[in-house]
Amino acid sequence: MSIFKAWINRIAAALPEKRMRPSQHLAAAVTVLLVAATGIAPPAWSQPVIGALPIEAQSVIAQVKEAAQARDFNALRALMSDDFKWNLGPDGESRALAIEAWRRDQTYLTQLSEVLHQGCRPYEAESVVCPGNGGLDFRAGFRKTDAGWRMTYFLAGD
Repeated sequence: MSIFKAWINRIAAALPEKRMRPSQHLAAAVTVLLVAATGIAPPAWSQPVIGALPIEAQSVIAQVKEAAQARDFNALRALMSDDFKWNLGPDGESRALAIEAWRRDQTYLTQLSEVLHQGCRPYEAESVVCPGNGGLDFRAGFRKTDAGWRMTYFLAGD
């Protein structure tokens, strides 16, 4: 196997589990090689920085991820802040509405787990952002509250 093909296979293995055409693998490989050759670092929001987070925040993020994977709505509710926001509409600020929506469409929980798996970083004083893919895709936020660290939002959009 050529070195080039080995790199393409390596890159393909690191990409999300979506079916890609060989030309897309080639485009990804060329992009990675160009970035590596030029020394350009990936954007900061794409860098998982769990180690820099407070231990308590790391613990709550891990608990939320575990609860999302287990579809444990009671555990999720307990880890959400009182002012939790899950959409940008007028009814977005409600743990109860979020849990109700997530029960109806559990793909939200898969997306939450994936966002947390991609990593989080400090954002402002005593808050953490888990930007997911960035842009308008799903992202999550955590903040230190009087009750301890809590998830304060999980939403997509602008």
